[in-house]
Amino acid sequence: MHPYDKADLERSVIRELRRVSEHLGKTPTVVEYKRARPKHGYDQVIYLFGNWNAAVIKAGMQPNPTQKPPRNDVPRPKLVEEMIRVANLLGEVPSHPKFSANSRYSRGVVEREFGSWRAGWKQVVAEQRQRLTFEPRTRKARAGDQGPEARPLGMSLPLVHEPQNEQETFALFCLLAVDLEFEILKVQAAFPDLKLRRRGQCLSAELEFLSSNYIEHGHPLAAEHTCICWRKDRDLDPVQVIELERHVRDRTRRGDGVDRS
Repeated sequence: MHPYDKADLERSVIRELRRVSEHLGKTPTVVEYKRARPKHGYDQVIYLFGNWNAAVIKAGMQPNPTQKPPRNDVPRPKLVEEMIRVANLLGEVPSHPKFSANSRYSRGVVEREFGSWRAGWKQVVAEQRQRLTFEPRTRKARAGDQGPEARPLGMSLPLVHEPQNEQETFALFCLLAVDLEFEILKVQAAFPDLKLRRRGQCLSAELEFLSSNYIEHGHPLAAEHTCICWRKDRDLDPVQVIELERHVRDRTRRGDGVDRS
């Protein structure tokens, strides 16, 4: 999980803990929290904060004296080895029942370690693909499928939501160009996407949604190029990376240009 997303999620979980606490008039126990049908599940709390009491303290509450978090003594490397073993045994990324039937661990161990079942397998497949003896299937999008939930940009700009693709990233850059002291001299289909001028200096820039897309698209790692992206998820040395998300978050934190509607 990207640090920005994790920080946002931690704040949301803390708000939910405080909401449940206000409803009960006391620090909730694990059982009471689960009964409240919270927006964020218990496993997600443990994934973010390590244990229940740490989350409670972070939310500004006193832990219950008798409250003890459940133990999870399985080291991540050992759990990953088991996940790979079971997947190779079955020749597929297993469902909950198939994993439980063939593994020495329960699905709960995976969910506590990674935050969710899907997140755990997504990470293991991405990082350990070369060790799998089968080719993981990619689920095809179905009619009516929804993409990631759009999050408000939080600024007084015509673009209402955070970018979710390269085209929306370009739209945001155009809206922020003056604030970032850029003049747009040329836009083109061929690499590089943009010819820009900043403080009297001309430069070429490739625009990407993620900085890692720059590598995936086969662009050269040369100091004369710049990558402008929504999110920096990878260093591109010696290519300069300009991350629009950092700029937006800095402005939002300062209250500069924030949408207060």
